[in-house]
Amino acid sequence: MVCHRLNGAGDAELGPDLNIPHSPTEYFGGDFLRQYIRAPQSLRRWPQARMPGFSEKVWRQWSS
Repeated sequence: MVCHRLNGAGDAELGPDLNIPHSPTEYFGGDFLRQYIRAPQSLRRWPQARMPGFSEKVWRQWSS
């Protein structure tokens, strides 16, 4: 993972840890989580965010 750490492992510093203190799958529903990963700025406006969305082609390949 280039942008996020997972359980404290890795040296990424852009995004928050994806499992500490909680995994987003514990508090986001499936539809919201999918849309947030696909196009983060469409659900939560955060001018400093650096998380890019995924193209439709990449999203289809990843989610199949």
